[in-house]
Amino acid sequence: MIARDVTQRRKLEQRVAHSERMAAIGEVAAGVAHEIRNPLFAISSISQILGMECGQDPELVELSRAMGSEIQRLDGIVEDLLTFGRRRDLELQTAHPSEVLDELLALNAAVFEERGLAVERSDARPDVAFRFDPGQMKQVLLNLVLNAAQASEPGGTVRVESGVEESPDRHWYARVVDGGSGIPDEVRGKVFDLFFTTKEKGSGIGLAVSKKIVEAHNGTLEFTSQPRETAFTVRLPLEEA
Repeated sequence: MIARDVTQRRKLEQRVAHSERMAAIGEVAAGVAHEIRNPLFAISSISQILGMECGQDPELVELSRAMGSEIQRLDGIVEDLLTFGRRRDLELQTAHPSEVLDELLALNAAVFEERGLAVERSDARPDVAFRFDPGQMKQVLLNLVLNAAQASEPGGTVRVESGVEESPDRHWYARVVDGGSGIPDEVRGKVFDLFFTTKEKGSGIGLAVSKKIVEAHNGTLEFTSQPRETAFTVRLPLEEA
């Protein structure tokens, strides 16, 4: 019992330290994002003007299109930075988390279809309801689902599981399992770091934001990985309505 108490206290201390570090990083990130947004808006406006002046020159039209695409990507990164740095209070309400998960899967069915991916959905406790922020949790689960779709080989399967676990503490969980190549050992400690990504056009912000949201719910976001399978699991403390 004493050993367990010490372990729990250490985990709490680590979580507090991590939260304080993320809060400081978030303030810097938000400041940087604000500084970038104004000149980015100016660049976007100039790009649109140039696009209208391109006429029928196919090379200039393609360059203008590419510029516009990259400007949109930068704007998305800026928005992610602002989201990470923003202090958002949880809007808690009693809801069914499984309904949130099922809804986002239905809305993003086209993403899986485009890659020829099958989705295996299992839910051991669809009846469970408790207090959480459905909007922010939807953001977390959507990020995990889209990451899994991108990581999986075309024609593969993404498993989405949810239910209730009783040990060590009673909690609801959602687990998203992809069929990708796995996360290399040397980068596993960086997965939730801000700006870390292995994607060619990734911002490295999504998982950091997701972890921040989950921890605001006093939950955990963890992963396991091996060749052909990586699983991200959200766990939220369960107080049934």
